[in-house]
Parts: sequence; C-alpha cells; structure tokens
Amino acid sequence: MAMTSAVVRQGRFSAEFTVISDNAADVGELLIAHGMPVTPDEVVLTPLLVQFYTSTWSLSTLNAINIGVTKVAGAGGANAAPQLRVQAVYHHSIQR
Repeated sequence: MAMTSAVVRQGRFSAEFTVISDNAADVGELLIAHGMPVTPDEVVLTPLLVQFYTSTWSLSTLNAINIGVTKVAGAGGANAAPQLRVQAVYHHSIQR
C-alpha cells in the first residue's frame, strides 16, 4: 500500500495535509497524526484531482491523535500528485 500524507501547514488548532495514492490498486485507511491537543471539530476533504471521485475517499477516523481517510475503490490512483487536501480545525473560544 502506498498512500502517504504530507504536511502543508500545522498550527496549534488547525492543520492541513495532502494525500497521495500512487498505486491504483491501493485501498484502505491512512492515519494522519494531526498534532492538535484536542479532537478537531471540523474536517474538510477537498478534491485536488478527478481521481478523488473515482477512488471514493471518505473520512473514517477522527480522534485526539489521528484523522483517518479511507480509499474505498481500487481505481483512480497511479498518480503521484496529491488527490485530496485534508483540513482540520478546532474552533476554540473562551465563550463556549
């Protein structure tokens, strides 16, 4: 399995990663350590290539340590460019 993530930016309460699947046959979950001190309350998956849709990516795990994205379909890979962007945010406020 050759799914990898790369940090685009990482702060205390927000993080952004890109995800690459360089083998069309890859399926499964990729866990990304987000580095925030809490579980993010918002995660957005943004398509970067049309392969995002044929690979059928989805959010599968969300906790205080990891964000998990799963590639369901063994199609649409074999491209070394990022297929999706994962953005995570914890909206903190003293007014909560």
